[in-house]
Amino acid sequence: MKKLGIICAVDVEAAPYKNALSDAVTTQKAGLTFFEGKLFGIPAVVADCGIGRVNTAAAVQQMIDVFSADTVIMSGTAGAIDKKLSIGDTVIVTQSVYHDLDIGVFGAYRPFVKDGHFSSDPDLINVFRRIKPDEISQRISFGKIATGEVFIADDCRDEIIERFNPLCVDMETAGAAHVCFLNSIPFVAIRSITDTADDSGFDTFETNVKIASQNSFEVFRAAFEYLIQEEV
Repeated sequence: MKKLGIICAVDVEAAPYKNALSDAVTTQKAGLTFFEGKLFGIPAVVADCGIGRVNTAAAVQQMIDVFSADTVIMSGTAGAIDKKLSIGDTVIVTQSVYHDLDIGVFGAYRPFVKDGHFSSDPDLINVFRRIKPDEISQRISFGKIATGEVFIADDCRDEIIERFNPLCVDMETAGAAHVCFLNSIPFVAIRSITDTADDSGFDTFETNVKIASQNSFEVFRAAFEYLIQEEV
């Protein structure tokens, strides 16, 4: 890994990474601000791209083409689908899927991925599996996320469970995974829970987004030592 790209949807998710970035310089590109510097001693570029998979895809491609990121990690928040998850828990995404776009129905539609699922990089997943329970304050789960252009409260929840059975949902991760797949760039996402089936709605998200964003950052920080060891 020569340069790490950290992509987040909104500023509150990206803030912990920006605050940890040393020797930072900013660059405006494609309507976005990219922050380059050293993240715990390694070259990194950080950006909050805005909500939705198109914004995410555009930002990730810029990170790869313009800023030479050769590993991408998405960090931020998600809504729980699995009832075992609680607010503040963290999901390490092993697979990403669009819940509002059935790419399999078109046959030769690109990208050529089995069942429309984008798999996260196994080496990066294993880095997060090395985190010890006493290194963080929340529970970590590993599993699938479903991405779509809608905030899930109650509508569509049962349908998403029936079709995909994900741990959680968001509006960005599959877009980032899609671009990394096309560019053969290692990718993984860290998503902490802001809302659940029992405690749902945008107000709940707003209440919990800051602490959930911090939780995702804390999991990244706990994994960082192991990430560097993998590179040695």
